[in-house]
Amino acid sequence: MSTLAHDLKIALRTIKTKPGFSLMVIGMLTIFSIFNGLFLRPLPFPEPERLVDLDETAPKWNPKYVGVSNPDYNAWRKQNTTFDGTAFFDGVNFNLSGLGQAQRIQGARVTYDLVDVLKHKPSSR
Repeated sequence: MSTLAHDLKIALRTIKTKPGFSLMVIGMLTIFSIFNGLFLRPLPFPEPERLVDLDETAPKWNPKYVGVSNPDYNAWRKQNTTFDGTAFFDGVNFNLSGLGQAQRIQGARVTYDLVDVLKHKPSSR
């Protein structure tokens, strides 16, 4: 009997005799898969460890998300002596209409240099 077949046989026998343990293992694998996909897997760009997300705070108002204003971003970009490049990204929703009924889609407003900062070549489809 091959080693793999023998190991599978033992694993199935253990699952039968200890279903609580098996459910716990499956639950932990599920949680790890989600965590890995969200936090551990690197971004799909060259040198993802060099990318930094900057944000502003407004403790006076205590909002959940502030974002960065255009004047502040432009000031940061002009005074930048640390980063190789800067780019602005703002996730937004748009209404897309045409021949049929309008649809709400997710999109982004970006600065012209985002592709250069990400070192990503756009596809030519």
